[in-house]
Amino acid sequence: MHNAFLSLEEIESLMDHVSDQTKPEELILPSVRESQTSEFGSNENYTDTDELFHEAVSLVITHQQGSISLLQRRLKIGYSRAARLIDEMEKAAVVGPFTGSKAREVLVDETYLEIIKDT
Repeated sequence: MHNAFLSLEEIESLMDHVSDQTKPEELILPSVRESQTSEFGSNENYTDTDELFHEAVSLVITHQQGSISLLQRRLKIGYSRAARLIDEMEKAAVVGPFTGSKAREVLVDETYLEIIKDT
């Protein structure tokens, strides 16, 4: 293992330079729950195009994993329809984005089911 040698003076000079830098402004991002409330409380971007959407969302939330194969097995539907349901759930922020061969992360909890039942 090789690395560069820095003398104590060089280290102190470097640390002084870094500490003189301005601090970045704090960036506050909305939490997932806040974005759910704002997005679904007003029902602006929510479209229920498939009659199995509510059942599929319930299934995904119950199992805490969003996968096409789960929907295919439990709802006895084909790949295309299950993939469309997962895409709808991603647009509705129920599940996270595609991450390879892993199941998608579920972004909502059981309270979301109550929200969509009321709509």
